[in-house]
This record gives sequence, C-alpha cells and structure tokens, in this order.
Amino acid sequence: VGMMSKGEKIQMFPPMMTKKTDFDQLWEIATPSNVTHEGNGICLYSGVGDLEDENIGSVRGKQVIDPMSASHSFEVVILDTGEKGFIAIGLCSPHYPPTLLP
Repeated sequence: VGMMSKGEKIQMFPPMMTKKTDFDQLWEIATPSNVTHEGNGICLYSGVGDLEDENIGSVRGKQVIDPMSASHSFEVVILDTGEKGFIAIGLCSPHYPPTLLP
C-alpha cells in the first residue's frame, strides 16, 4: 500500500492477525520516515505530502506470494483519504523501490 497525502490512514487486516506483534511479523513499513503504525494494524501517513516520490509512504507484506498457491488474501480498509486521496493498493516484487506507488 502506498500513501502520499497528509492525513491518509489505512488499516491492514491479514488473515488471523490478533495481536500487535502479528503486525510486525506480517507487515513492514518500508518508509518509516513517512508512515507510523498506530497499533491494531492502523497506519497513518506522516510525511510532508508534497506528492514527490521521496515522500511516499509504503506498507508491504513480509511474505512473498507463492505463485503456485491457490489463494492469498489480505484486506485494506481506508479509514481516511487524507487531503488528496493518493492511496495505491497493489502487488510488487520484493525489490520494487519503496518510494514508488505500487
């Protein structure tokens, strides 16, 4: 998930996440200077929001999706679209730059 305007807030819901430690095991804040985890899977964009690539905030899964797997799922709830609503949800390779929207 990529975010880049002030006030954007999302909540990540992977299967069976029950504790705060589950977030840290399943998700990575790839740009900690621009995203803060508030607990319970809720992430807030905290960057300057000037729509420049270096100010993008990224939250990524730590598990690589197995292409041979029959299914894989996660949920993202958009709690606040922020000032401009630049939230991108997508899939990318493990080496995809965290300063680009997915």
